[in-house]
Amino acid sequence: MTQALADGSLDTATVDAAVTRLMEMRLRTGEFDGAEDPYAGIAAADIDGPGARGGA
Repeated sequence: MTQALADGSLDTATVDAAVTRLMEMRLRTGEFDGAEDPYAGIAAADIDGPGARGGA
């Protein structure tokens, strides 16, 4: 990315827009809610386990 910015094939406005979209999505999905997030205690194993796949 540094090289693309340096040689002009990528401009900072494009990077700014992409980062803004990413951060807005993370904010909307509650990633920054901390202890107030009701889903914070759910681990990947809880989501991708046999019970979630109907094999329990």
